[in-house]
Amino acid sequence: MSKKLFIKGTLLLTFAGLLSRLMGFFYRIFLSHTIGAHGLGIFQLILPLQILIMSICASGIQTAISRLTAAEKVSKNPSRHISDYFVVGTVFSVVFSLVFSWFLYSYADFWAVQILKESQTSGLIRILSLSIPLSTLHTCISSYYLGRKQAGFPAGVQLLEQLFRTGGCYILYLICASQGRNITPAIAVGGNLIGEIASSFISLFAVSMHFKVTHYSIRNIRRPLSVLRKLLHISVPLTMNKILLTLLGSIEVILIPARLQMSGLTPKDSLSVYGIFTGMALPLILFPATLTNSAAAMLIPS
Repeated sequence: MSKKLFIKGTLLLTFAGLLSRLMGFFYRIFLSHTIGAHGLGIFQLILPLQILIMSICASGIQTAISRLTAAEKVSKNPSRHISDYFVVGTVFSVVFSLVFSWFLYSYADFWAVQILKESQTSGLIRILSLSIPLSTLHTCISSYYLGRKQAGFPAGVQLLEQLFRTGGCYILYLICASQGRNITPAIAVGGNLIGEIASSFISLFAVSMHFKVTHYSIRNIRRPLSVLRKLLHISVPLTMNKILLTLLGSIEVILIPARLQMSGLTPKDSLSVYGIFTGMALPLILFPATLTNSAAAMLIPS
């Protein structure tokens, strides 16, 4: 990758990341005023569960797609079509995510009561489970474009997803308010689902147009099991690493509210403190990481 292309891609991803985080920051202020610190704490409780499932379904495979797509793109003697790794990896990940999505939906009460220790998250987990396959799909598509060193597409999708998430949440809030319903964390999870639907549809449309222009056909894939083996060779160690990191983070999520209660706070107050910390303070502290994350994403193809 040329220095110019690397800098351009990094700047694009950084700009999109900064704008997205800025929108997300004001979005969380909106949530804190509508569902309160307690509601924000309940919403934040289920997010590590989403990260854990995404770690299993997409974290390693997305890096493998970028890596092998980039390698095939610059190869002087390509062994197969550049899109083969993307198609096989995406189909595998989406099927995998559908299984986990069903499992999450069917056993939402178990996850809410036994794992998260908060029964109010049961309904939120069911809504969350619907977004898992969609998130997996657009993650794989964005990784494919990064492998092709086209950073503009994932940057644009990231912004559109945040716009639809925020707009969807606001519309759900207006609907609930107009009908006199209680404003619950369900509007935040519903906003996430709307954002995933929009980004997945846009990503799928874009990549289908790309295949049409390049005259690529899935039927021409040779030895898909061989392709999958190469993808798993790269993705499995990365996935295991991500799962372990996410599990440690999830344990922390469960421990913080419990330890706050041991210090004398009520369950509601402990969730409120946790919501303020993870929903408001932490995103602001991690704001500068956007630049390093963007540079890392552009370095993967190289």
